[in-house]
Amino acid sequence: MADTAGLTPFGPDDRFLRRIRFPDHLKRGIVYWRAFKEKDDVPTLSYTYQDASLRSDPALDAYREYFSRALGGDLPGLLWLSWRALAQQVRPPLPPRHDPDASDPVYGHLHCVTDAPRDKIRMELLAKLVNDRDLGGVLREVVRRTVTG
Repeated sequence: MADTAGLTPFGPDDRFLRRIRFPDHLKRGIVYWRAFKEKDDVPTLSYTYQDASLRSDPALDAYREYFSRALGGDLPGLLWLSWRALAQQVRPPLPPRHDPDASDPVYGHLHCVTDAPRDKIRMELLAKLVNDRDLGGVLREVVRRTVTG
């Protein structure tokens, strides 16, 4: 397992959290491929390394609440994928790499990225890996607190 100082090397069972902003990307515990789609000019997908400090339900709730400010109060959905899923089950592989975010004083030291998948087939495979609940899973649904309109 990775230590948080250097966050490398990662082990096969290390877990990476991905925040889901849009409710239609995660419904009733099912992740859809769009959860892994980025704009064409964004070369990476962001993840947070799930170290020991992010393993408990209260810690995950605090993590979600922290990031809700960027969503106008909505709580992001949370899913996880293992290193094994990202680096061994997807072709070409998408191994996470440590990419500290200096603008985030709370969780920035745990920030990681993978290359952004550019084809729908790989995005669908990532969603399938989460939905199969063996190498990934859904931890929290998106909760809308704000009214848009």
